[in-house]
Amino acid sequence: KIEIDDPSKMIKRGSELQCTVPQHTEMKVKQGRIMVTSTLIAISEDNGMNWSFLDTSNKDIAVIKKIIPSLSPQIVIPPQKTPVRYND
Repeated sequence: KIEIDDPSKMIKRGSELQCTVPQHTEMKVKQGRIMVTSTLIAISEDNGMNWSFLDTSNKDIAVIKKIIPSLSPQIVIPPQKTPVRYND
């Protein structure tokens, strides 16, 4: 199961729109389930008609900037949260 929260404030950087989007992924395991929260970077090059996403999990800012050189310094990527395990 995947749930998406509201995106952050939209930032205009050159011809791109950029924001972050929190994503919650729930996975069933033998002893219950695990909830993982991650942050996606969303980028549109056509004023919001189409979007590309980058999952920032396990990537430091240097790697992210290599993948997205145009990343705005105003984009805030929260620290990755530890997965939460639920014993059902």
